[in-house]
Amino acid sequence: MTGDIQVRRIDADEVDKRLERLTDTLIDCVAHGDSVSFLPPLTRRGALVYWRSVAGRSFAIDACY
Repeated sequence: MTGDIQVRRIDADEVDKRLERLTDTLIDCVAHGDSVSFLPPLTRRGALVYWRSVAGRSFAIDACY
């Protein structure tokens, strides 16, 4: 992997801006067996529903990109 990985907190607006990328990342993690509280196959709709629910909460989440 090239480049540095940056981890920081993002708020609901940032989740909305990065929704497609977060969705793709979650689907990829689940498909490759990462333990993130989902079982494969995770549908795109399921991942979108998850991220939209997270964005609706009143706390920030950690993002890695």
